[in-house]
Amino acid sequence: MKDLIKIELKKIINRKAIFITFLFMLAINIVYFILFDYWWNDTYILEDGGTSIEAVKGKEAIDIDRKIGQSFSGILDEKQAKEINHRLDEIEKKYSGYGENQRFLLMNKYRNQRALVERYQKDYKSLENIKIGYCTGWSKFVIGFSNVITICLGGLIIVGAANIFVEERSKKMNYLIGASKYGRNKLVTAKFISMYLYIAFIYIILFVFNLLLYGAVYGFEEADCDIQSSFIFVNSNYKIKFSQLIIIMFILGIISCVTLGSCILAISARLSNTSSVMIASVLVVFAPVFFDFSSSLPNVQKLIEIMPIYLLNIKEMFMNTTLYFGKKLQIPLGISLSLLLSAIIWVWVHRYLKKNEVWSS
Repeated sequence: MKDLIKIELKKIINRKAIFITFLFMLAINIVYFILFDYWWNDTYILEDGGTSIEAVKGKEAIDIDRKIGQSFSGILDEKQAKEINHRLDEIEKKYSGYGENQRFLLMNKYRNQRALVERYQKDYKSLENIKIGYCTGWSKFVIGFSNVITICLGGLIIVGAANIFVEERSKKMNYLIGASKYGRNKLVTAKFISMYLYIAFIYIILFVFNLLLYGAVYGFEEADCDIQSSFIFVNSNYKIKFSQLIIIMFILGIISCVTLGSCILAISARLSNTSSVMIASVLVVFAPVFFDFSSSLPNVQKLIEIMPIYLLNIKEMFMNTTLYFGKKLQIPLGISLSLLLSAIIWVWVHRYLKKNEVWSS
């Protein structure tokens, strides 16, 4: 079995299309980081003794953001919320001589703290005693991974898994695979396992690469901050730390990718050529994220949001809480559906190939 797995794994990773796709996706990853994370968000400060407003970006903006986050670090309670609000009001008074739009730009660097205070005043119970502080790196890592890496992983999985059975069919070898119990049990199992190993490999590489990239630029400190410390997660109803969110993201990502790979493997076993497999795979993998039935068919939307691709889009899952039967069940339901789909596909592929059996083993 080990030799079969090695052979099947080499067939996947030795293809030039895999290498080219990986380099292309890695380039997209780096470009996204530079343009939309490192350079895109301007931070506005006063220069020349407070007579002019200057926009800074890159390392200088990160250093300013770090100092702000660390200066407001602590456990959020009523006393801390009042102190933050008082400090922000005092800072805003210093900008009273500027226009409304200018004041907005100058105060924008305090948006995390302002949003926290506003939510605490409306619903203090949900934020009582959470840890707040500098968490920009962790927040951007989660957002970037949810946005661009979901697309990159989807592309790499499709390119890697699409040809696993199509190649044998083009050489009329699929009949031999399904012709005996050995072929179905040993060779098909080796194909599934090699696909799982390939997916785990590329997922871990991209995960670790991005973790180190964001950590090296933004810092690894204060992973124990609650996710509400970040402006984008301030309205989340999940009281968890960023360190916990990263672990959850890693586990859900592996489950999601394996399930998506299994779906593509089933398509590869059923369709006759690479083009049709690629088109069908793109639809199966990405279609759920392009439809939004929240207002017209909310129950359909809830079903879509437990599809495997949503387990990769961890940002959306923790930004907006979707309730099932009045409870936060999106993650357990998503995991259950993904595992069930993987099991069903495993059984279906074996049975589908069994129709080629020419003798009983």
